[in-house]
This record gives sequence, structure tokens and C-alpha cells, in this order.
Amino acid sequence: MNRWLLSAIVLLTTGAFCPDGAADPIWDSLAGGISVNSVRTNIVTAPLNAPPVGGFVPQVIVSLTDEKAFDVFDTAVSNSSQIGGQTLPAGGAQHFAVALFDTGAQANVFRDDEMQIFDLSSVDRVGINTQVLSGVAGSETAFISDPVGVYIAGFDAINGTSPLTVSSSALMGQQNVSILTGEPGSILPNVIGIPIAHQYTTILRNDRPQQVTVGSETFETPLVTIVPRGANQQIDVETQFSAALDVVGAEAITAPTLPPVFFGLPDFEDPLAGLHNDPLIPTVQGVFMMEADVSHNGLSQLDQPFLLDFGAQITVISKEVANDVDLDVDAPGFVPDFTVEIEGAGGVLEDVPGVFLDSLNLDVTGGDLNYTNVPVVVINLPNPDGSTTPLPGIVGTNLFTDRNLVLNPGASGFNLRISNVIPEPGSLGSLVALLAWSLMRRAAGSEN
Repeated sequence: MNRWLLSAIVLLTTGAFCPDGAADPIWDSLAGGISVNSVRTNIVTAPLNAPPVGGFVPQVIVSLTDEKAFDVFDTAVSNSSQIGGQTLPAGGAQHFAVALFDTGAQANVFRDDEMQIFDLSSVDRVGINTQVLSGVAGSETAFISDPVGVYIAGFDAINGTSPLTVSSSALMGQQNVSILTGEPGSILPNVIGIPIAHQYTTILRNDRPQQVTVGSETFETPLVTIVPRGANQQIDVETQFSAALDVVGAEAITAPTLPPVFFGLPDFEDPLAGLHNDPLIPTVQGVFMMEADVSHNGLSQLDQPFLLDFGAQITVISKEVANDVDLDVDAPGFVPDFTVEIEGAGGVLEDVPGVFLDSLNLDVTGGDLNYTNVPVVVINLPNPDGSTTPLPGIVGTNLFTDRNLVLNPGASGFNLRISNVIPEPGSLGSLVALLAWSLMRRAAGSEN
């Protein structure tokens, strides 16, 4: 059975801080890694030229260190192009794990069983404060860590699978990052959230699919790599379209030059710890929003702010947007084109309605990026802007299965660059593209 993800971790302030470090949650959060376990269709065949219902799952390899800022009152992350400090677990072989690369997540989240192996206690990085992770079917609690180093690499850097190992030279990431640990038994995956995407250029290559088997589990992903912001010579894909991105949520820092931060209070029992002991809020950052036009039944909703969510395999519209194009999924007698079962934080939500929209247009430069017969799930999700209005929609990876992507925090703002359709392997188009790429790399080499 396929497992499709619908993911977002949206942090919303809900109350006063707890300076005594009690277990009361201080923030609410929509939990990521929501899985679509099954699909039931009510139509004989899907419309022609429709995007797939489920898209790709971008994944990376992650490792942790004990690295935090030298200044104990510094709560900002710093980029690191070379792994340093004590790798985790201390006193053991460096541990590597597979993680979802999720732009719908405002923080990094790790499974409890994975954190048992990383063993933050071995370097005194265990925090005592908690945060609520709220999903479509309920909620669960995560623990906030003291700051650590978070490093990732693409699947092409794997040099062993039993155990999983990666070339250290391929790892890049951030130091001084407060992360979240899910509760035991949670179905949430390991998640590399948006803090890294804010400070690095991310490249997703569907023309270089990766597959690796670790133990009994096989992982498939486009190649996901990061390069330093502004290192345009290292971006090895050609793109056609560009979408401007807005940043919202979590007291969003909109300037690409400003790093994400965590929040803490002085530890009066240990003044030398500064703000690094038991943060009250993990390292977070705002999510990326892009504009989309929804059309159906001759009606349109223009310039709707959709969350760009690499952790969502399926595209989503809210019930309000659906109603505005004459799709009232709660009306008596309404028959959806398909229904899905969603499993996420808090449990299972059954019979979530899905429909094929007449069209969905993404607001881009460089041409038109319009999709027809678009499968979408209709469900209300919390809005990362903190309002009571549901999130209008999510742009899922099912819209990009045949394209390469570059998520770029440029000096003048954030943008998503999108390639033309990738030619099928072995086609004349793919051979021409390969020749063009080879000539481009040769020319670049002659300039250096």
C-alpha cells in the first residue's frame, strides 16, 4: 500500500511562556508527516492529462553533533560547511538517519526511537520543555532540545547501508539548532524543516532519482542537495519558471540574510549556561507561500496564498476555496471523485474528500504554469499566518513529479525556480538535454 504524505508543521503562539520549565505546552503546532494510507475512487478513470494523485517524497541523510554557539546568549543558527564538534552518539559510531526534507515544517522533528540512538543525554543536550504537535485528527507532545548541530547530505553521498553511512565531506548544515523529539510510538517521520531551506539553496532533481534499502525499508527520492546561498555556479540544473515566495508564520524573519533563532530564558541555577539550557521555543522559521489561481465550474478564486510544502505529496484546497468554486463537499448528496484515509498526529481521519479541479495556475514568471484536471484533497488546515481563517491551500509535490526544482533564498528575496518538463529516459529529448548539459559543464570548466 502506498504511503503519501500531507505535511505541515505550523507554529502558532497560544499563551504565556512557562519560565519554570514545567511540562505545560507553550505553543501549538500542526504536525507534519501526515500519511495518506489509501485512496478509493468513485470514477472509472482519472481525467486525461491529470497530474498524479501522489507526488514524490524528498529525503536526505541527517546526522547530529553537540555544536552550539560559543556565546551562551546567542540563539541564532550559524551555517557550517564542514561537520565539527562531537558527533552523536558520544562515545559511539556516528549515527545517520533518513529524514523527510519538508518545507511545510517550521522546525526540525525527530522520532523518539531515532533520538534514543543519537542520545542527546550523552552530550547534555536534553531539554525539559514541550510543545504540542496538532494534527488533523488530534495532537501529541514533542520535547524541545538544547542546541545541537544538524547536518544533511543527499542520497548520492551514501557509502554504506549496513549500517547507513555517509561521506563526512558531503555533510553541510547548521550549528546551534534547537530541535524537537516526538513522543514514543508517534507515526511522524524524521523531518528536516525549513530552517535549513532559509539559509541554503536547495536543489531537487527528479531527473536523478535515488533508491536505497536500509534494513528492511526501501527509500525512494529525487536527489536533494544543498549549496551555500549565492553559490550559483554550484546550481547544476536549468530552470524556466520562477515563483516569488512570501514568508509567514512564527514571527517570520523575511530577510534571507537573517538566521532562524530559538528562544530561551536565563538559567538562574546555572548562569554560565546563558540561554542554552532548556529553550522554551525550538529553532523555527516562517514557511514559504506562493500564489495560485483555482478554477472550476466556470468560477475562479485568484491569487490565493498556497503553502509550498515539499512534505505534502498531494495538493490541498480548503473547504472555503472549494465552496467558492461550487464544490461544497459537506452538502448532502455530494459525491467526491475520490476519498482518502489520512493518518497523522493524533490518529486517523477517514473518507477525506478529493476532487479533480478543472485547473490550477501557479503565479510564475517565464511563461504559464497551468495544470488541468488537478487532483486535490479538500480539508481545512491551520493557517501559518496565525489567523482563524483556514489555510487556502497547499502546493504538493504531485505538481512537480516531472520537473527539477531550485529553492533559492536570493539577496532580494526567496523564489522557487522550476524546470521545464524532464524528458523521459532514453528519449531524443533526454539525449539532447544530456549533450547540452555536458557542453555547459565543459564551458564552465574552461572558465575556471
